[in-house]
Amino acid sequence: EWTDCSCLCFLQSQGKWTGCKIIAQREDGAVQVSCKPSHWVTNAEQSQKLRRKVIRTKKIAAVARPPRFHVGQKLQYYSASQSAWIDCQLTEIRSDGAVQINVKLGYWLSAAEQATKLR
Repeated sequence: EWTDCSCLCFLQSQGKWTGCKIIAQREDGAVQVSCKPSHWVTNAEQSQKLRRKVIRTKKIAAVARPPRFHVGQKLQYYSASQSAWIDCQLTEIRSDGAVQINVKLGYWLSAAEQATKLR
């Protein structure tokens, strides 16, 4: 579905891609583009003549927030092998936020894992 879509259209007469908008779409899927409003681009032509426009956005600096955990903090770790929460203590924190706990030495829990395995 192309409705209200910004896209790039290949203009064969100019030999280049140009930005445009889809301005109409028929039931058979053919579309009209703003850069060539009198022409219907058929389904068969769309893969060669139309591309969805990728809009790049500026990255916004992340706001620093205090770490969720600290070394020495007493927590509980969900052990899948024991199907239970077990007491533990945080022993290390890496710069990427991964942590180690005393009941799983040598294993770094990623931030994603921490959300479901630490409390």
